[in-house]
Amino acid sequence: MAQTGTVAQRLTDAGQRVEIVPVSTPGDRSSAPIAEIGVGVFTSALRDALLQGEVDVAVHSYKDLPTAAEEGLALAAVPPREDRGMR
Repeated sequence: MAQTGTVAQRLTDAGQRVEIVPVSTPGDRSSAPIAEIGVGVFTSALRDALLQGEVDVAVHSYKDLPTAAEEGLALAAVPPREDRGMR
């Protein structure tokens, strides 16, 4: 949600109206290792929300996105990485 807030603020600063719509994914709801719950558990619900027109934009960690393209979707932007002092 921190990444979403940053992107939402940038869109607002650019004059766009923004509504943050939280989307819960199977990965968010599970404490099991990804190896057990499967690939795409953090992106599948976001992809579905985009394709069904429930949201116009989804924000997600770039490192967790699938490498294969999804028909009907496009990676529109990659904001600069912010150093928040975490090492």
